[in-house]
Amino acid sequence: MIHVSPRDMQRFYMRVLLCHRKGPTSFEILRTVDGVPYDSYREAALHAGYLEDDSEWVACMTEVSQLRMPYQLRQLFATIIVYSQVVEVGDLWERFYDNLSLDFSYTYRSLEGNAKEEMVTFHTLKILNNLLLANGSAVAHFEDLPQLCEYPHLVLDSLLQMISH
Repeated sequence: MIHVSPRDMQRFYMRVLLCHRKGPTSFEILRTVDGVPYDSYREAALHAGYLEDDSEWVACMTEVSQLRMPYQLRQLFATIIVYSQVVEVGDLWERFYDNLSLDFSYTYRSLEGNAKEEMVTFHTLKILNNLLLANGSAVAHFEDLPQLCEYPHLVLDSLLQMISH
């Protein structure tokens, strides 16, 4: 049997499905569970019950969020999503977003409404992306996470700031 790294998510989840299903005749049939076609192999594997839940990662993040600073929590989050088999990365992000972004919420406390939320999310994602890049990954590899490209004006501002220094 051929090894597929969990970091190669599409192939990994396709392999999970192929190990449990007998004789699928198309990729669409492989992604269909109980008559419902899913858009991705991960979704199909999740709904078929082939994946465990993320309770151990939730417990870990809960404990660490009570003891550590946001940067350390982002380091842990990056390590978990790169090197572990997190089923719902987006859910883990949503659940701990306030803790992951606490320092930026404080930094941008003078802004109001949508502008504040954009700045906080962008800077949290930017630092997370740097941590992921150091581990051979990127925010873009995780479909469930908000993406840096959703903030083009802030990406441009950030690049211009880097160039001017």
